[in-house]
Amino acid sequence: MGQVKVGSNSLMFSPRELTPSQYVADTKTAGSVTLLSQISLPCLAFAGAESRLILRGGTDAGMSPPIDYLRYMFLPLCKQLFGLEAECFLLRRGFYPAGGGVVGLGVNGFKEPIQGFQLIERGELVKVSGVCFIAGLPEHIAKRMRSAARKLLESYFDSSSSSSSSSSS
Repeated sequence: MGQVKVGSNSLMFSPRELTPSQYVADTKTAGSVTLLSQISLPCLAFAGAESRLILRGGTDAGMSPPIDYLRYMFLPLCKQLFGLEAECFLLRRGFYPAGGGVVGLGVNGFKEPIQGFQLIERGELVKVSGVCFIAGLPEHIAKRMRSAARKLLESYFDSSSSSSSSSSS
């Protein structure tokens, strides 16, 4: 790829054969690491063997899926539908404007062609869970957020099917 910088308005990309390896992608801003991972996953999945990707930037950025969606929803769905073996490690959350988040992504490349699938039925609700986090605020705020969310969710769902966690960054 050519000289790409923050604020660039053009991009020249000449792909070559991808070899399994360890790669690093750093937005140097709060640019979304989840969007980087989603565009990287097909490439790494078809690299033929295990690859690792270190992503730096925003883990919970506007206009993009949060990192917890990637970890707990998107990657498990990719495993269920395509048999994709991928792990996501959240090393540090990163927020606007500075970014600073660090995520590790490990992908075992497909050994054989993927099979087609049909996703017709919505399916049954099995579990409701959530992640509550704060950065630079007192921990009691996260606990209040978790309590309010749990109360609201329990008014809609059976409390035995829900779980939650909270953390400070």
